[in-house]
Amino acid sequence: MSRGNGLGTTVNPPPVLPDAADDDVTISTAIVDHFFSQNSFMNASKHVQSIREHFDAVPDSAKFFVTMSSSGCNSTADGTSNLLRRKFVQYTWIKGGDLFLDPFPPKILSPPSTTYSGKGCQRRVGPGLIEEIFDVGSIVVRGSDDVSVNELQVTTDSYDYSYIRYRVLNPSLLRYPVYFHEGCVIFSRTGKKCLWAVQWEPFAGLQWYVKGLTSIVIKNLIRNFQANVSVTGIQKEGYGGNDQPQNQQKETVLEYDPATKSMKLLDTITKSTSLRILALHGKGGSGSSFYQHLSPLLEQLSGNKVEIASTNNTISVHCDCPTAPFPEGKWWEQRPPGSRSYNAESYEGYEKAMDMVRSTLSLEAGNNYDVLLGHSQGAILIASMLANKDLTDANTPPMIILNGVAWPNPFGHQLKELKFSHSNGVKCTKVRVLFLMGECDQINPIQGAVQVRDCLQNSGFEVSTIVHSGGHSLPTKNEMVAKSIINWMMSSSK
Repeated sequence: MSRGNGLGTTVNPPPVLPDAADDDVTISTAIVDHFFSQNSFMNASKHVQSIREHFDAVPDSAKFFVTMSSSGCNSTADGTSNLLRRKFVQYTWIKGGDLFLDPFPPKILSPPSTTYSGKGCQRRVGPGLIEEIFDVGSIVVRGSDDVSVNELQVTTDSYDYSYIRYRVLNPSLLRYPVYFHEGCVIFSRTGKKCLWAVQWEPFAGLQWYVKGLTSIVIKNLIRNFQANVSVTGIQKEGYGGNDQPQNQQKETVLEYDPATKSMKLLDTITKSTSLRILALHGKGGSGSSFYQHLSPLLEQLSGNKVEIASTNNTISVHCDCPTAPFPEGKWWEQRPPGSRSYNAESYEGYEKAMDMVRSTLSLEAGNNYDVLLGHSQGAILIASMLANKDLTDANTPPMIILNGVAWPNPFGHQLKELKFSHSNGVKCTKVRVLFLMGECDQINPIQGAVQVRDCLQNSGFEVSTIVHSGGHSLPTKNEMVAKSIINWMMSSSK
């Protein structure tokens, strides 16, 4: 595979693409052939069955684009194919697409890295069948102009496509009698001649049953998707004109050459340069005062550049700082009175504080945070939630930062015994934790932070530590420490 300045190299002169709508059929079919050819198990099988359904995702183009325009969305800038894919992920995949065979919405087992792309999302449907979106991306067609990249998508003056690929993880005789099942949905730039393709190998003697069931399901979901798009457009479902994806999300970009009918990797682009932080203040503080304290760090972070293909884009930072629910800026009251967090017998009000944080982080609220940061009692609250498994895969950002944390004594036993072999709790392989420790911390001595860190490390978390010469406060004005924090964040989000 050849490359040139991150975008690949052109070997043959670019051909002229036909204007006929049938070209979408030809290209989408070639894309599916390319993807399915990568499945070695499928290629080795002699009993593969398939279904390929071409469909117009936008039955009424005029009405569709009016809907987009009225919601403040530029169809050219945002990319119709990408917007249709997002709509498909939200409506068909996450909400179930109103499938008549299964009146209940799917159970989301592992939420997507962002709802913007859907990648990594696992769901349980019907009789316990688990499906996963394992690849998402964009495809450009080599045309008369060079490929260009902007901060949201890859574009050309000809055609572009967007796709998701999914698979069944647990087929069985009672759930879905196949040995394997892989599907691909491709959306065109015009919304016309999109393609839903599936291939599988059925159990012996059940070929017609599997093919009939699969065909009915796909045709029903396509029909419902078309109806939903024609009524609501593609700026509903939380994707308004000003709604940007929340996470840094890597996405595959491929180029299709009509002349050779070949596909090659262009690059992996970052679909967003926004970073969303939820920050919890310490005892005696408030959301507004903590935000002011964080301002120097946020300003430095906002000034950073990240590389997107061959261009650089400034990071957009959004930080939410809620105020603790109890008087005097407390997340709870220690009991007995006068005790400290590291020797208290109980935290009176912990459940209220925990519910407040968990509801803010919840997927249903539409808040896809990248970083959960806690200072002092706010950090102890996060450690307590981890110990009690009140943080789960569904509501935990991929990065956690704990500054001035102390031993959460009422939940010390749970923290020491913390293991993530159970179905609940955070999968430690998905979350990275950074500890900030001041050598001169007289409020929460560094030994308590080390104890918390060791417990998380022993349970399987990937932890990092920054020890500085300061005290208890978050060292936002220490340029070297701030730079180390930023470097850790950027390395974690790539």
